[in-house]
Amino acid sequence: MALLEELKKFLKSILLWIYFFLGFTIFFFGFGFKQIEFLEKKILLPMPSIYSFSAQFFKHIQQNLLPPQVKIVVLNPLNAFLAQIMIALSLSFIFTSPILLYGLTKFISPALYEKEKKIILKVVGFSSILFILGCLFSYFILAPSTFKILYSFATVLEASPLFTAYEFVNLTFILVIAVGIMFQLPIFMVLLSNLGLVSSDFWKNNYKYIFLFFLIFSAIITPDGTGVTMLLLFLPLAGLYFLGYILILKNKKIIKSRK
Repeated sequence: MALLEELKKFLKSILLWIYFFLGFTIFFFGFGFKQIEFLEKKILLPMPSIYSFSAQFFKHIQQNLLPPQVKIVVLNPLNAFLAQIMIALSLSFIFTSPILLYGLTKFISPALYEKEKKIILKVVGFSSILFILGCLFSYFILAPSTFKILYSFATVLEASPLFTAYEFVNLTFILVIAVGIMFQLPIFMVLLSNLGLVSSDFWKNNYKYIFLFFLIFSAIITPDGTGVTMLLLFLPLAGLYFLGYILILKNKKIIKSRK
């Protein structure tokens, strides 16, 4: 019974996010900009349209991420539908992620003191910024390089580079959201240290092994034989690691000064 009560409280805490998530998903999938005339002026307004924001964004990512020689194909009508649904869901998740973090904070807030609640709200803001920065970094820097380098191998083999719409969208947003989550590294480090699970000395003494893990993980998530995209992902992770360590030391000094 206690588990069911906690589950109800959890769902209640993230209920606002669920509403926003579903609302934004419907908006991105079912609405698009339409030009209408108002007071003899032409203006763009979001209206129900088959040329939805999902469809418009698909064209945008196709132009920005794929090399010109790569062709997008649709093998069946469901493929195109699922591609647009995936775009709507992914965009909705990215846009509403701060609300989700706030809901999770609200769920654990009864167990916190007033000072801790204020700190948590700051952490939510910082975490949201890191997530958005990670998504933008992946979209504008990592993803274009990954697709360009990978499809260069097809050119060497004189093979026709084709990509189904759903596979393209799925791979793009998995990469974007995964990197956005990976940019939470400083938050994760500080959290582990504050809970007493990991000491600050651990991060200092084991950075070589952690960096090796970053290199291996970057190589897996960016399957590029040249190592270029691996380094593009590794370098920000290394920077975020040092940022997390600095925040841990700063937090340690604050705790000592209060004693």
